[in-house]
Amino acid sequence: MTRQCSDFDNTIVWARKALEEAKSTQRHEVQAQSYLLIARVNYLQGNDSSALLARKQALSIAKKNNVKPVYAKALSGIGSSYAFMNRFDSAVLYIEKSIELFPDSVNLMKNYGRLGIIYRRKGEYERAISNYLKSLDISVKLGATLVIAKNHLNIGNLHRQVAAPSHRIVHHYQKAIEYLKKSGHLVELSNVYSN
Repeated sequence: MTRQCSDFDNTIVWARKALEEAKSTQRHEVQAQSYLLIARVNYLQGNDSSALLARKQALSIAKKNNVKPVYAKALSGIGSSYAFMNRFDSAVLYIEKSIELFPDSVNLMKNYGRLGIIYRRKGEYERAISNYLKSLDISVKLGATLVIAKNHLNIGNLHRQVAAPSHRIVHHYQKAIEYLKKSGHLVELSNVYSN
């Protein structure tokens, strides 16, 4: 089952060409980025083990050649791959390593959100809400309206899942709608209204 429709074959061909060219010219960041692109396409096609392998290749190149932005993305991506494979402890390990090594605001915001999702799926609701709130706090400071909306949606869904008082659920859904409208991502409103 694919997660999103696109022209996967052309993207993979292009990424592999970029990878080969980068290898021949020793452009390590492009090599690592090419592996991340290959991983993304595999993820979108539902090929989680292939996505994981490509992300590990990107991590190896980035680590060996000190390509920090790619290193952070690869760690987080590996964590996401493990989460999709329901290997939550491994997912948390990689995402927490990314947080530890690369504590910039954007990385923290994304990874706290990822941890919230993982802990929710594990049934560890207090840890989930704590991480969602950390991500929300950073997203508000950064003015990242779409991430603010997604955090409110995740918090609302979590509150609904644990049968929290309805005013808490409604508050977060209303905030999600407000920020989705601000972000221009109105398509995502259907996620809120379907809840």
